[in-house]
Amino acid sequence: MSKRFLLRDALAEFPPYVPGKPPVASPGLTPYKLSSNENHLPPLPGVVESVASASAIPGNYPDPTAAALVADIASHLDVEPAEVVPAPGPPRSSRR
Repeated sequence: MSKRFLLRDALAEFPPYVPGKPPVASPGLTPYKLSSNENHLPPLPGVVESVASASAIPGNYPDPTAAALVADIASHLDVEPAEVVPAPGPPRSSRR
């Protein structure tokens, strides 16, 4: 365990990442392994621009009322915005 970084005790027990099997070689083809959420291409220019733009204002918290989302959903469903309540899911008491 690195002494350079302070980690929670639970993370000390976490197993290290083990990459999956390498791609199968095929004559005349360049294989790419994409089964572990990997991508051999660089991000699209729009993604780079969006990340750069969003990172220009550190600590920029989202709108807690989700006003734009509520308005868009209400418009799409043809209901009043007061009828749309964004939430992370059902209350814990109803989860199994």
